[in-house]
Amino acid sequence: MAKAEFFVDGGVTRKKDKRRARVGVYTGNLAAMSAEARHRTLTRALDAGAS
Repeated sequence: MAKAEFFVDGGVTRKKDKRRARVGVYTGNLAAMSAEARHRTLTRALDAGAS
């Protein structure tokens, strides 16, 4: 089985005097999709970073 690949994309936008950050995390292949579906790999990692 192939190794699961995940990708992160993000940036900062500026509107007037406010800055906003955004980030997206994506599965990169079928192995990563399967890992997320079966074990919630991405979801658990994001939950861990929230605290």
